[in-house]
Amino acid sequence: MGEISVWGWGRLSASFASVNPIEISIPKKSIGMFIGRKDSLIWTDTHLYSWGEDIVTAQEHLSPSKVPNINEKPSLALSQNSTITILTNDGQVYKYENYEPSLLYFTEKIKSLSCGSEHILALDVNGKLYSWGNSTKGQLGQGANVIGVCTSPRLVLTEGKFIEISCGYNHCMGLDELGRVFTWGSGADGRLGHDNSQDQYEPCLIESLNSKFIVHLACGYLHSSVISNTGELLTFGFNGYGQLGLGNLEAKSIPSIVSSLIGRRVLDMCCGAFHTVCICENGEIYSMGMGIRGQLGTGNNTNTSLPEKSQLLVRNLTHEYAKLYCGSESTFLMTSGKCDLGSPSRPSITESQDLSLLSESTQAGFRPSNLPPKDPAEAAHHKRLVADQARMYLDRIREREKNIQKDNERKIIREAEIREMMKIWENDVLPYWDKKKKSKQVEKLIRRGLPPKVRGEVWLRLIGNPMGITQDFFIINVNKAQKLHEALEIGDGEALGKEGSLKFIKQDISRTFHQMGYFREGSPLNQQLRDLLEAYTLCRPDIGYVQGMSYIAGMLLLNLEPYKAFLMLMNIIGSPLLIPFYRLDQVGITRRCQLFKLLLRYNLPEICEHFENEGVKPAMFLIEWFLTLYSRSLNQDVVSRVWDLFFYQGPLVLYQAGVAILKILGSGIMNEDLAGIMGLLSQINNFCVNGDVLIEAIDSIKIPEWIVQEVGYMAEENL
Repeated sequence: MGEISVWGWGRLSASFASVNPIEISIPKKSIGMFIGRKDSLIWTDTHLYSWGEDIVTAQEHLSPSKVPNINEKPSLALSQNSTITILTNDGQVYKYENYEPSLLYFTEKIKSLSCGSEHILALDVNGKLYSWGNSTKGQLGQGANVIGVCTSPRLVLTEGKFIEISCGYNHCMGLDELGRVFTWGSGADGRLGHDNSQDQYEPCLIESLNSKFIVHLACGYLHSSVISNTGELLTFGFNGYGQLGLGNLEAKSIPSIVSSLIGRRVLDMCCGAFHTVCICENGEIYSMGMGIRGQLGTGNNTNTSLPEKSQLLVRNLTHEYAKLYCGSESTFLMTSGKCDLGSPSRPSITESQDLSLLSESTQAGFRPSNLPPKDPAEAAHHKRLVADQARMYLDRIREREKNIQKDNERKIIREAEIREMMKIWENDVLPYWDKKKKSKQVEKLIRRGLPPKVRGEVWLRLIGNPMGITQDFFIINVNKAQKLHEALEIGDGEALGKEGSLKFIKQDISRTFHQMGYFREGSPLNQQLRDLLEAYTLCRPDIGYVQGMSYIAGMLLLNLEPYKAFLMLMNIIGSPLLIPFYRLDQVGITRRCQLFKLLLRYNLPEICEHFENEGVKPAMFLIEWFLTLYSRSLNQDVVSRVWDLFFYQGPLVLYQAGVAILKILGSGIMNEDLAGIMGLLSQINNFCVNGDVLIEAIDSIKIPEWIVQEVGYMAEENL
């Protein structure tokens, strides 16, 4: 391999950007780079170097400076939030904070690292995956039960041996040795490739890629790209700047081939925040997406939704090394090959010219070159609109980052609070439960939220066992279900008549908390959930299985062993308030919906009147809320807080919770018609994200005495 050189284009410093590739002064024998949002790194086989915002200025080239107090020989390095993480030549991983090293422990040698906004992945030599950092969107891949911040690496369960990993802002991709691609984390805009926008909390196979053998992958902030072994480039996710290269600005939720590159055989590719760059077998470099800072290297500063050829060409690429790296608004090529540079169509620019650059780039936009120039007045108006949109979008990204930081701070405080409450529950409350269960101390602790470790046990003590359900009774019904399955396998005629309910259970489980890998086919909890629901169905044939029960049963299994979960399920469904929903008793359901409407009018008369005017009836949303005790509509943390109060205070909490949710939606719901209202009600988990806020809203809902009496009458009627 010849001498390595590095070319860069785009925003190369706070005061300098280049729309044309320029060669950059680097340490000799450099072997790798990392382009961070604040600090960037480059390394040789012996030393690590860094630069902040300025690797290049308009006046001169600046060489990166050696990072002090680092003695290990790096093979890869990351910079994230002022912390440097180094992978050494011998497979060790060190975290440097203020240049003070600490060794991260792994059972095997690590061979690769990748990082997102606030999380890191590590891949060991045996293909095992580890993660740590923020898990707000499932980007750690450790299941929906893992919340908050993981400060040390944890093993991620995967189906196969991974050989490559990549992180986006809050989503991840993994490639296994069979050429299969797995994704997890935020699914917004379809960036996970599963034909939906749902978050995934564990690695999930992209089934639409099963017919291809993938050899390379990369994540942008909000989009994803992969290369097949035949040299096809496929992209998916957010496409607001054309970074998917598909000739439009529409997001894609399944991988789509960049058709204009077919036949060029893509060898390498990387993604910036909102742009994608690839290098083909003939040495040509193509770019697509946001070009406002020159990060496409095409000699201009326009966005493009189709791949455009860069000004740089790598000669004799089949015999030379070439690797692309992207920053959020920059691109770099590290190569041992000789490069040909096209004629610059525009000079490099400094910050003093930046407004002019922004203006010209937004004016050009996506206008095809074969059309005449726009009218100056129209062009000026278009420039202002596009510039405003770009600023607004980046402002939203920054605001989201601030909110994530605030959420992390709240979670740290909450975790400390939970640790303190655990001591109180274990030492002061549970040993003296009979004396303290009705005390102000217990009421206050429950309102603050039960610690997950004791939540199931406290729920069980609060609800009791008025039906006298025994463990033997549970086991008998589980065995009955097993015998029924065996009879069905041999075609027993009597068994065939009971097949329907069991079939519905199996179908429904696959939809239960689908973002949680805990209930996927073949997992221990999947079988426990089936046993629990089938046992209930057989012991209560008068009710059978009703769609939605699986959500309640799933929540119980996440907090209790199977028998205790069964005991609670029997008592919950058998409660006077809820049993009409499971018996499909229309009279009972109508009475409960009418009562909810009265409570809504009492507390939020404007919303109640608006619903009446738009034809929204409580049954349209309340049946699902009550059938699942809100567990399908709210995230696990928030609904757990509702359940804490429900088991402590009784059924009226469910009414209060429904009105409280509408109160949180507030003025937003008042501006919507029927379709808009139903759309909001289907996404309440996006609005009710904080348990403390919802509990405060529940406490604010007033219940007149006559409603309390009516609930009492309904309870007596169903005894």
